[in-house]
Amino acid sequence: MQGTGDARNEPRRALDAVRLARADLTEQGRWREADEVVLRGIDHLLGLPEEEAPDPSGLVHIAGGPRPEDTDRRADQPLSPSLGAAVQAMVFVNRGHGREAAAERARRALAEPGAGELGPFWISNLALVYCGEAGQALESCERTLAVEGPSNPRLRHAAELLAARAEAAGGPESAHRRFQGLLDEEGHPWRTGLVVAWTAAALVDRGEADRAGDLLEGRDLGATFAGQRDRAELLHARAGQHLAVGRAAQAYEDFVECGRELARVEVVNPAVLPWRSQAALSAAAIGRRNVALALAQKELVDARRWGTPAAVGIALRAAALVSGDVVRQLTEAAELLERAGVTFELVRTRCDLGAKLCHDGQRSRGLEVLAAARDHAPAGVWRNRAEEALRRFAGEESDLSDQELRVAHLARAGVGNRDIARGLHLVVRTVEFHLSNIYRKLGVSGRTGLSRTVIPPL
Repeated sequence: MQGTGDARNEPRRALDAVRLARADLTEQGRWREADEVVLRGIDHLLGLPEEEAPDPSGLVHIAGGPRPEDTDRRADQPLSPSLGAAVQAMVFVNRGHGREAAAERARRALAEPGAGELGPFWISNLALVYCGEAGQALESCERTLAVEGPSNPRLRHAAELLAARAEAAGGPESAHRRFQGLLDEEGHPWRTGLVVAWTAAALVDRGEADRAGDLLEGRDLGATFAGQRDRAELLHARAGQHLAVGRAAQAYEDFVECGRELARVEVVNPAVLPWRSQAALSAAAIGRRNVALALAQKELVDARRWGTPAAVGIALRAAALVSGDVVRQLTEAAELLERAGVTFELVRTRCDLGAKLCHDGQRSRGLEVLAAARDHAPAGVWRNRAEEALRRFAGEESDLSDQELRVAHLARAGVGNRDIARGLHLVVRTVEFHLSNIYRKLGVSGRTGLSRTVIPPL
């Protein structure tokens, strides 16, 4: 009898051995070896009878999934070939290397029996989104939603949420409707934090930062999101909201804390959350130029290693805005973002590029880029901003001087007049004079209007 018990416990011991080996290697900074241990461990578990094999999902970070420290097996998710391939795909995603292997395993997971179970469905489609294959993920979700009355309401909820996430970059209006429907739907506490985070991020992209702030504050998730399963995603969304409304210092703090949360679970891939790019923009806005450069350069290296056009384009935009190599890098970023179909990032990048070209005396080319930004933007806030910038830069007296531009960027980041004066070696009255001219030239009434207006990068 003892031998039988030992045999039944062997799969659990094998999983625990993988978990301990992974923890030991990551503590030494040997992440690649830790990933190989996990990949081999899953292959070993897949060789066991399915009813005996424990669920390995907790070995890797999965947005909306179990944490790596979770050890309890979920009764509704045995280790099937589909789940094994999906978890292996997420191993490659998190380490930010081996995108083709990740996509291949995610597609294999969706083709295996059991792909319609919640775990494999969620993990494999999320991996495809991170691999730059959002279209494939969206098709998978739509097929699931087309089934008349799915027997598993959590699966339907997951398909709607993943579809919204897949559409957020390229189909913002449809994604917004899906997110809103999920928020309005009662009785689905599952992945609530992730719904809030992804919805808030989409609202910031749409230029509705105030609504995003209300959402993040109104769901009783806590001031620091402590204990929330998807804390990294919530921190990233709130940091983006801070940055959008001119609270760069608070944004920087949240982005860095998001980075700490991701480091804790060994996620280095900027395609999961591009926290370094956004932290770099925040750091530059509050005058921490060296920190901004280091963050932006690290993110660009990691993004190029992963290789999706969206990840590289987002990292390039940040690198351009903090390094001073603005025109060349923004031009490359716009090309990549257009190829990736990333709507709002592309519009923002073209607005930055067009404004910079106009400010540098290349008015004709700059106006063409701003017109392309306007034409690509969906109806709403960003189209209005691009249209306003196009009209303003077409005028002769609307551009800011270099000194006014420096003051404008600091004011937009939430820096007070006294600190602006100190940082630029001016007197406060001169800063006030510059701000008066800035507001008049831009046609805005104060700092709130300044935060919502296109101005040239420094």
